[in-house]
Amino acid sequence: MRKHLLTASMAALVVLAAAGAEAGLGRPEADAAFVSYDASGCVATQVDVLVRGTAAGGGAAASRLDLAVSQLDECRAVELVRAKKRNKLAAGAFHPESDLSAATLKGEVSIFDNVSGKQLTLTIDLAWAAKEEAVAAAVKGVAEGLGEITRVAVPTVRTMRLAGASGTIKIKGGASNFTPAAAVAASLSRTSFGQRLNVGG
Repeated sequence: MRKHLLTASMAALVVLAAAGAEAGLGRPEADAAFVSYDASGCVATQVDVLVRGTAAGGGAAASRLDLAVSQLDECRAVELVRAKKRNKLAAGAFHPESDLSAATLKGEVSIFDNVSGKQLTLTIDLAWAAKEEAVAAAVKGVAEGLGEITRVAVPTVRTMRLAGASGTIKIKGGASNFTPAAAVAASLSRTSFGQRLNVGG
């Protein structure tokens, strides 16, 4: 099955040093990678999600979603779906808790499927729940999209909590769910620009 170059959760590889996390404001983010097979064991589906809030400390303002969906019949070596797009979400679609304990993403997005040549309208209803305590780290790069790491020119701190994620991503009006199983990797995070990591206790 085609693998995307970098799922959002792999952005943690740019972390330079970890320390105890402190609550604070910053750009809220959530990511998840879903991998599943149908009942026949032939059709593999991968969905990568990266959603970023645009306002410090909350999800009330419009957010941005990077979404990639790929589906392959491995038994017949036939590609069924290949779609990837960056979408601006309606205000309030992404709602992260300030302590990174949980988040929800609910909305409707349009994405072009390169296999069928058709525009797909997807309804999204996902939820994240933190599984571990938060960790803060000074970083030199941040994920600006799926497979996109951008170096930062100012001191930047990323606070992250590993999480579980589950829910539905469906073609509007259809019953098939692209995310029938919980995410294989997910996290909740907050990126604070112009802030140094306080390691003095």
